[in-house]
Amino acid sequence: MPLPSIIAVAPAASESFAPLAGLAQVHVPDGATQFELSQIQRFQSEHPISGLIIPGEFPVGPDLLDSLPQLLVIANTAAGFNNLPLDELSRRRIWGTNTPDAFTGATADAALGLILALARGIAAGDAYVRTGRWEQEGPQGDRWSGMSLHGKTMGIIGFGKIGQAVARRAEAFGMTVIFHRRGLTEDPRQRDFASVLGESDVIVVLVPLSPQTRHLIDNRAFDLMKPGARFVNISRGPVVDEQALVHALQSGRLAGAALDVFEAEPKVHPALLAMKEVVLTPHLGGATREARHQARIDAAANVAAALRGERPPGALNQFE
Repeated sequence: MPLPSIIAVAPAASESFAPLAGLAQVHVPDGATQFELSQIQRFQSEHPISGLIIPGEFPVGPDLLDSLPQLLVIANTAAGFNNLPLDELSRRRIWGTNTPDAFTGATADAALGLILALARGIAAGDAYVRTGRWEQEGPQGDRWSGMSLHGKTMGIIGFGKIGQAVARRAEAFGMTVIFHRRGLTEDPRQRDFASVLGESDVIVVLVPLSPQTRHLIDNRAFDLMKPGARFVNISRGPVVDEQALVHALQSGRLAGAALDVFEAEPKVHPALLAMKEVVLTPHLGGATREARHQARIDAAANVAAALRGERPPGALNQFE
């Protein structure tokens, strides 16, 4: 009896799929580009597909689902899952899964990198040297005086595994950490939303995108922030109202911002591109070789569990 067919949409090394050994045949693209919908549909006509392993930005819509009637599981190789229509997947009895643990350390490292770049003007300083201005203008006195992290307060909005990892790193720099999350805990660092915004020198947003968190950080939220605070978003772009962020920066309410994600990425608000007090990176938060490799292994483990008739460890939905 032939093994079930699994499509890995993006190129990957075969060892990434070790959890599926003996359970399924994994098919990956030959070249550097990922499979398109039409290619998946053609493959389905010859080898019924039981599972998909996909990057977090790969869209899952009715055309795809209707063409794969034997599908049991869709495994994101990402912590995010706003590409997965979970209610529809549950209706069709298809597991939707993610890999939240794989990117925890890498994303927390990136958050601290953004904070350091923002507090110390590292990105602006790099550009200043590369463009020859340092050589032309000579010593600048206090021009590059930044902000020390030691003794400052970091406020974290969203305190899951990544938020907790960021907190550990911040505390190693001598920062005081406070946080806001849904549901009360016994942690004395927990505050309400407004208090975190009002008490923090550095605010880091680490919440998933949902209808409830879209534009969570809006004009009202920025007005609650301490004057001169620094703002960091490394979660999802639409969590922040970018026009409100631009206003907070232009008005001087914020001293700076560091953004790894954007409301309409890869497009970036033109005002943000022009601001020297803003650090911008191309959604690289979890992008280390080690994290991506672990995410593929975790995704394969999710698929393997579904093939065995078990609830995948990274399951996002539920059905009877």
